[in-house]
Amino acid sequence: NSEHRRLAFPVDSVLKNNDDGTSRQAALRTLCEGEDLMVVEVWFDDYLFGGKLNIRVMTEQGCVGEIRPKDVATVRSYFGTSVRMIYLEINKAEGATGEDEYHADVVIIEELEKKE
Repeated sequence: NSEHRRLAFPVDSVLKNNDDGTSRQAALRTLCEGEDLMVVEVWFDDYLFGGKLNIRVMTEQGCVGEIRPKDVATVRSYFGTSVRMIYLEINKAEGATGEDEYHADVVIIEELEKKE
């Protein structure tokens, strides 16, 4: 029985559309299936922008946002380490206009060394 730690990184730019015009909000709404909270599979797509490494957050519905620039190095540092799981946690909230707005966190469950 090992110890673990939950780390959550807010997904940036969830209110923007993707370069191909697809809506990130529509993708998150579809993934949420009407629930207030949903957990889905996630993977990452690295790209360079202005000479800096960025990470797109990808789901079966396409890109839903990006890792915040200040979190990129931290998130990347977990790639290939003893991570139990990485998933996307989507939650629905009321937006400024009264419409539903979807937000998401990339959650990393890190395996810690078992304390003796």
